[in-house]
Amino acid sequence: MRHEDHRANNLLLRLFSYTPRTGRTALEDFCTEALAWCLTNSKEFRSLFFSLTKLRDGPHCLDNQTVEIHTQLAFSCQHLEAGQEQTEEAEEVNDCGRFDLVIQSKTDPKFVMTIESKIWSSLREEQLKSYRNAMMKNKDFDEPRRYLAILTPSIEPPDHADACLSWADVQKALENVGRAKVNAVPNEADFAAHICLQF
Repeated sequence: MRHEDHRANNLLLRLFSYTPRTGRTALEDFCTEALAWCLTNSKEFRSLFFSLTKLRDGPHCLDNQTVEIHTQLAFSCQHLEAGQEQTEEAEEVNDCGRFDLVIQSKTDPKFVMTIESKIWSSLREEQLKSYRNAMMKNKDFDEPRRYLAILTPSIEPPDHADACLSWADVQKALENVGRAKVNAVPNEADFAAHICLQF
């Protein structure tokens, strides 16, 4: 789901857009969508999330208006020119894979991070290498600070990844952000804080 999609800020619509499909793990899709929603709606969590990547060179600004978060972004065997849209029909034909999560900055256009999310399944052989190649060839990602991260239950950094995050650390960050706001002013804590805590 692209950042500008009208359903992107509605958590339930994000989740309902994913029905179980052959060859896909529904839990990974649901968790990725919920994570994207939390990253979009909580600046505090977004900041903690970037600190977990341990990258020294993150986006310069983390405001809601400046960070775009996309999910299930297809990349094509036939790479498009910058700004050129791919129709859904062409996407089905040319689809070589999908980036689970893509984080881009509008104010810092030299930064882009793609994240491969795994829960029960493991990385396929050469999967990250093919993602790295797709990032290098994609004109929209043709920037000097392109990062590839993985989010798994493990913390073993594989080859070709710039950052490795564990779901346990992400969960702890979500809980810390949620608890801090809910405990501070229980009746006035924002909706995002409650969702972070529940997630």
